[in-house]
Amino acid sequence: MSVSKKNSDDKKNKQTIIVRVICIVLALLMLGGVIAATVLSTQAVGEDVTETDVTETDVTETTEPEQTVPEETENNSVFSASDYLIRVGISFRDGTLDSHRVRTHKGAPGFRLYKTTKSNGLEYIWTLYNNDVSVSETGNLRRSSGDEWYYYASASNTAAGGYHLQLLNEYTSRKEAEQAISDLKDAAEALEVPVFPAYLNGKYYIRVGAFGSADQAESEKEVIENALASECSVTSPTITSITVLDHNTAEVLFDFDMEDFEYGLGLYCLDNNGEKDYIKTYKGYYYDGVFEFRRYKNSSVDGVTMILISELETYVTCVVPWEIYNTWPVETMKAFSICARTFAIANSHENAKHKDYDCDVCDSSDCQVCKGFDRVNQNVINGVKATEGQILLCDGETITTYYTDLGGGSMAAAHEVWNMDKRKYLVGQMTPWEDLSVSRFGDWQFTATPTELLQKVRNAGYTNLKGAVDDIKINRLCENSTYVYSITITDTYGTSVTINRCRNVRNALSGLMYAANFVIEHNGRIEDGINHELQEVISGVYVMTSDGIKMIDGEQRINVVTDNGLKQEYLPERLTVKTSSSLVSQTVLIKTGEIIGSGTGSPSSDFKFIGHGNGHGVGASQWGCKDLGNLGYTYDQILYTYYPNTAVADYWEYLSSKE
Repeated sequence: MSVSKKNSDDKKNKQTIIVRVICIVLALLMLGGVIAATVLSTQAVGEDVTETDVTETDVTETTEPEQTVPEETENNSVFSASDYLIRVGISFRDGTLDSHRVRTHKGAPGFRLYKTTKSNGLEYIWTLYNNDVSVSETGNLRRSSGDEWYYYASASNTAAGGYHLQLLNEYTSRKEAEQAISDLKDAAEALEVPVFPAYLNGKYYIRVGAFGSADQAESEKEVIENALASECSVTSPTITSITVLDHNTAEVLFDFDMEDFEYGLGLYCLDNNGEKDYIKTYKGYYYDGVFEFRRYKNSSVDGVTMILISELETYVTCVVPWEIYNTWPVETMKAFSICARTFAIANSHENAKHKDYDCDVCDSSDCQVCKGFDRVNQNVINGVKATEGQILLCDGETITTYYTDLGGGSMAAAHEVWNMDKRKYLVGQMTPWEDLSVSRFGDWQFTATPTELLQKVRNAGYTNLKGAVDDIKINRLCENSTYVYSITITDTYGTSVTINRCRNVRNALSGLMYAANFVIEHNGRIEDGINHELQEVISGVYVMTSDGIKMIDGEQRINVVTDNGLKQEYLPERLTVKTSSSLVSQTVLIKTGEIIGSGTGSPSSDFKFIGHGNGHGVGASQWGCKDLGNLGYTYDQILYTYYPNTAVADYWEYLSSKE
């Protein structure tokens, strides 16, 4: 070995030793820092920080960081496990549409997307940062002339094509798909084609482009594959697929297809800078909850349904101000909160009213009007909150809390209105506390000629009548009510038809009454269903009493309840009814009956229907509940008045008893 080589080796060994020493020293210094930090942090736990703990030198001026969207996690739950959820049909059955425009109400940046099930299962799958979208059936789409929705279009006249190129790679997680889209974004933008996620049968895929046909997609395939350095296949629309578009540009943002009608796509509004925001529908109503979109197809409709999944108390809040005025007495608000809540419980889940269409109830008066938060005020919130969880039971079971706009002085038993079993909480009763003067339905009159009447009755299905109507007889009224249960209509040939139950009577005479609470004036006589010896109409004031129609003169005194004397004890007991021009005719409520009008003394062959009220007349009168609230009745007294034999109970206790 040469000297120079030996000296070189010694030098290298010394350098190695020095490096090792330095590394050991650095390691010891780092270990000491960790130990010191641990000790300090341990001492800080539980200590109170006072103003003197922070000096001016501790506070430095910083720049506000740029606002970012909070990191989404895989557990983006909307509801708690204890929430009772209601599925509200907004657009379904024959009301199914090709697409639905939805926006954020206050400008939130977008929506969380969920895979939903008919049992309200929610699985978070994506976050969409676009706050004005259309959810549509997948296909070639173009925008309507009013710019509110998209509908099917031909390949040559489309704003958004339904055919795409799909990368062959599949991704099991949202984050993997997000990264893949990010990696492809620049190349896709260079080609001026959209790149977007598709959630298919539980997995994520990347799709590119929106073409009007499979041939168009195929013609662009090679160019796009080369640009993206990825193999692709051509996709076509299916009968279960749903597309989310940017409503204003028609750019495809997301595709969803589980190849099964059991699943839907859910949208939930993101917060707006920490503030709660809501989803606004194409009709302008805004709601809190998850909107579920699901493909639906029958012999006449092929489109997308829209169902709101809402927590029960939120649903009740959105029903009350659409069924009654939000300025009404708070006790009335409370009473109707319980009515709405009870109806929802009784007609949901296994007892869903619209079970065949994947929802519990609808948003119309067929169930309960539910149009969102637009009319919600503090009065409504107070009424709902004060009765949270309360429902009405009869013999330990939920009741169906039917209610109507205005009874008109009485209510009818449910089994006499519809073909249903007798229910002891839906009974006929007189309601003299109703102030008929405040509603346009308090007193009404409709007139029809014999020929017009024939046409109406025939249109209702009673085609055995051939000639003009000659006579209508009221056979009987409902029990303890002035609602008409049965009529017989006879034409000029002597052919007759008898119609039973209030609903059928009202349908047969559609357009001639607001409720089946009426009498008939014809040929100078009044038919009332009580006194079948028809009375000739002469000048005067007529009153319906328990003994039939009676005329009274200016000196006669009768028992009444007046506008300014609505009391529980029905004071004053007697009042003189005047026949002068200042007569308070069809607005005075009479304890033994009701004023039905002044006779003209001029007989007519036309049929005049004179009546009170609006609606089916079963359960509670909405305006009557308001009157009782004004009289000082508490919410439970209001409910027990209209729904006898019931009791207010907690719905969670009720549900627990059924488990």
